[in-house]
Amino acid sequence: MPHVPEVLKCLFSSTLRIKLLSHYFAHPREYFYVRQLAGALDYSAGNVARELANLERNGLLISRTTGNRKHYAVAQSSPFVHDLRSIFMKANSAHGILGDRLARRNRWSRSPAMNRSFSGQSPKGCPLPKT
Repeated sequence: MPHVPEVLKCLFSSTLRIKLLSHYFAHPREYFYVRQLAGALDYSAGNVARELANLERNGLLISRTTGNRKHYAVAQSSPFVHDLRSIFMKANSAHGILGDRLARRNRWSRSPAMNRSFSGQSPKGCPLPKT
């Protein structure tokens, strides 16, 4: 079996990691601190801190310390950031498009006219012909 690069293991094995990267790619030039992200993503500060350290160790995030807070941002110089951001944006866009289409489809199938047609009546309320 070929060796799997550590950075790939880091990226796709955690839901929190995916949420963190999605958040950072949506705000690529902003710095965030642990508790700020923990509140926004509804995860414990300990888990967020662990994932941020992992992403920093693998070169995807950079950090700076201000007072007693460590702030993290996307490492723009990483060779992976541009391509990963593209993947995340495409994945989120596709998810949004599919979600919108499914929502429209569900609204359509729940419309009174559609419910009548499935109950043996045409959309105008007339009985369907017997076959």
